[in-house]
Amino acid sequence: MFSRFLLFTPLFFAACASHPPVSLSEDDYLEKQLVGKWDCVLDLSSPEAEILIESTDAYVANGRYTSIGSLTVSFSQLGEELVLSLTDVGTWEIIDGDLVSVAEETRLRVVGHPDIEDQFRLDDFFPKGMSAAGKIIDLNDDIFVMRTFDDLPDQKCVRVGP
Repeated sequence: MFSRFLLFTPLFFAACASHPPVSLSEDDYLEKQLVGKWDCVLDLSSPEAEILIESTDAYVANGRYTSIGSLTVSFSQLGEELVLSLTDVGTWEIIDGDLVSVAEETRLRVVGHPDIEDQFRLDDFFPKGMSAAGKIIDLNDDIFVMRTFDDLPDQKCVRVGP
């Protein structure tokens, strides 16, 4: 009897031993890191115009996002400035280290120049289902940096909430 006990004891302990934790894939890790609220800036200025996009972007664990912000274009030679308010909602996911988003609704409003909106609807430039992708360059508890195109500056974000 004791010999059977000695034979089955190692098998019993092996069966009861906890399995090592399953490691997250890189995309799963990035998705968990991205969830939260971020203040973002993208400076697309050139010698002809200063173009600044500032937004607060919220990424939810269920794959939804909301982005609220402004786009400011300043033409220094003309002394003119155009400010647009931006609102964008949709879905997001990480695929091979890229943040892929699909806009469900994008709204653009001209601040201070209502006559422009009388001429054409800015929202029509951003149809539903429009997708975009950006390479995640850096993502940690405090900073999120993404590159949308190699020849454009990176979008830089700072975490402002969970």
